Amino acid sequence: RLAEQNSLLQSDVEARLVDLEDSRRRLVAAADSERGRLAQRLADGAERRLAGLSASLVTAEAVACGETAGHLARAQVELQQAMRDLSALAAGLHPGRLQEGLGAALNDLAARSPVPVQVTASVSTVRSEVAAAAWFVASEAVANALKHAHADSICIEVGVDDGVLRLTVEDDGHGGADPARGSGLRGLADRMDTLGGTLEVVDLPGVGTRIVAVLPAGPRSDPSA
Repeated sequence: RLAEQNSLLQSDVEARLVDLEDSRRRLVAAADSERGRLAQRLADGAERRLAGLSASLVTAEAVACGETAGHLARAQVELQQAMRDLSALAAGLHPGRLQEGLGAALNDLAARSPVPVQVTASVSTVRSEVAAAAWFVASEAVANALKHAHADSICIEVGVDDGVLRLTVEDDGHGGADPARGSGLRGLADRMDTLGGTLEVVDLPGVGTRIVAVLPAGPRSDPSA
């Protein structure tokens, strides 16, 4: 009877662990879906209104003269910067280019960087949550390299081999990346764990930082089911 009770208890624990993993995947999927909706609302709402205002300023500037024309020109410059900032915010919430593939989204990320970012992508179609996780790792790594490590160049390499996606981001900055001290990397590590992957940060102070994400790219049950 004791052996039978232990077996039942073990089965119950295993079932609860499966339920917990499924719940974590659903939370990640729900968060990504909400990010996508918010990014779309920004594009359909604020960005569109700012674009209309920009067109109105161009028209007003064309007929204005003297000091008024100068004020309008400066307002147009500020407005264009605000539109770029808003576009970057929307892309950071959920990159729309992911619909065209992970490689396209990473190239778009590289194009937005003020320092050279080389992208080498050899990725076939992967699950949307895997592609999103890889992109968020790359985005956080690039942001850290620019903001904290002051890197002059960054390399992103991603590929799929034998059903496993491997993403590597390297920079030539000052190093200092530590998942224990930054909520961004900690959150990404949790996301990797939820999807059955791993995140490794190799920090070489004065030489640079290498961030490696490994994720299963094969089919998996729908977390929203």
